[in-house]
Amino acid sequence: MLVLAEATRADANVPRMPDEPPVTLEMVAWPDRDYYEGGFGPEPDLYEQGTCRTCGVDVTSTAKRAFCPTCGEVCELT
Repeated sequence: MLVLAEATRADANVPRMPDEPPVTLEMVAWPDRDYYEGGFGPEPDLYEQGTCRTCGVDVTSTAKRAFCPTCGEVCELT
């Protein structure tokens, strides 16, 4: 599996919430091409973002309906 991700390390001097991880990941989610009849979404030049409801990873895609690269669940993005 090939996954494009962006990782951001939190500044140690900036206060964080107790459950906030020290590294933030945002991954590129593959569009549900069956839903879009083989395409990459209705407007592939625009990017949709959201969080996977199942595993909580932040994802970006070219479509509002895409597969989470971490757990494989369908994400509804905005």
